[in-house]
Amino acid sequence: MGTSQMACLDDENVNHPLTEAYPQFVHCERRRLALEALLKGGPSAYAARVKREGLRPFLSSAEVDLFKRAAKPFLHSRPQDLRDPEEDRGGLGIGGGPSSCSSTYWPTRTDVGPPCLALGWPDVGLWKGITRAVVYTQPPAENAPTIKEVIRRLIQKATQVIAVVMDQFSDVDIYLDMVEACRIRNVAVYVLIDHGHLSEFLEMSRAAGTNVGLLENMRVRTLAGSLFCSREGTAIEGSVRERFLLVDGASVVTGSYSFTWSDSRLHRNLITLLTGQIVDHFDKEFRALYASSLPLPPSLSLPPTNQQ
Repeated sequence: MGTSQMACLDDENVNHPLTEAYPQFVHCERRRLALEALLKGGPSAYAARVKREGLRPFLSSAEVDLFKRAAKPFLHSRPQDLRDPEEDRGGLGIGGGPSSCSSTYWPTRTDVGPPCLALGWPDVGLWKGITRAVVYTQPPAENAPTIKEVIRRLIQKATQVIAVVMDQFSDVDIYLDMVEACRIRNVAVYVLIDHGHLSEFLEMSRAAGTNVGLLENMRVRTLAGSLFCSREGTAIEGSVRERFLLVDGASVVTGSYSFTWSDSRLHRNLITLLTGQIVDHFDKEFRALYASSLPLPPSLSLPPTNQQ
């Protein structure tokens, strides 16, 4: 039972209403109703609801347009082509398509474990040393390396595992460094990428003469953000904004930098290279994200028929 639920059982507990003035203000029923009005009736319905509820306008015009375009019917079950092959074990609720959905809960037949890190994961012990941080910028400071150079050096020195969480990944140089690591040095490579940018990653990998479905020491999976569901059965799915590179369980690069040519040459960015005990938090975060990720659809990960 959650802490808030436990507090409700206390006779002396008083739940004071939270307003926008409180830092812990997150959930708001009036804002939820305004968002539902947007999904159902469009921007004009949203504006009318905001005015009716006496709300501060909490969405920008760009967000209003994005949410209206991104709204889609809510799917109660995972699409068949996104099911993990290891989960397809037969029986009720497993691999049975829409007909497998049931209101009856059969833990031993429908529950499946999270995807395992089958390529291995380093065990570096409980104590990783004193936390140290170094900041790099793009464009670089005087006599400092570029962000891309910092990232590529880490990947080229990896000996055990490379784990990536990224929104956009289309930099072929960084990708081929990872391919070399998994092919030549037998380094385990895990890539979690935002589902909305998966096509860009696959296009880049094929243009580089590789296919992620054939790389034995590389696992590529997709992630999405949180899901907002309206009472009308409409949903908005968020995106992945986390960006970090974990190498050998000992070093982490995190910040605003995406693995794209544009970020390496055009956009201003900042990253932090972390070592020491702080890396443990990223280790746990990556494993949690991996457990909630989805495999690539077979139609995208399998090689073309004319490929040897």
